[in-house]
Amino acid sequence: MGKKFVRKLKATVLQSLVKIRLDDAVALLRTGVQERRNGAQYLAGYAVECSLKARICADQNTEHLDQKYYLHDLQDLAEKTQAWDKIKSDSRVFEMLIYLDEQWSVACRYQRQVYDSAAVNQYINRAKEFHAWLLRN
Repeated sequence: MGKKFVRKLKATVLQSLVKIRLDDAVALLRTGVQERRNGAQYLAGYAVECSLKARICADQNTEHLDQKYYLHDLQDLAEKTQAWDKIKSDSRVFEMLIYLDEQWSVACRYQRQVYDSAAVNQYINRAKEFHAWLLRN
């Protein structure tokens, strides 16, 4: 067999995916279709993951994300950013991260669970807020 092809994730791609995936999450939620809520929540969490990975690239002044950061645990990724100390010291931001992490996993894309519309909307809003905070700090 040949070598396994692995594409390196670019920081600019990760950063642009944040807005796209958050917009996708909002669009899915706005359909009003119950079965789309799961996808909306998944995409919002994925946007947070991309935001954290883009931050790691920025912190390391690199264009490509190192494979050791190909993780899906939001808190673990946050701990690898230079913003981690600020996140821990700001109880509001830390609690927001914990909420985002606990309400999302990469496995939720396989669930057929129907999420509550208000809960998904809250998740999306917190994902946007956390992303904005991460950009500022």
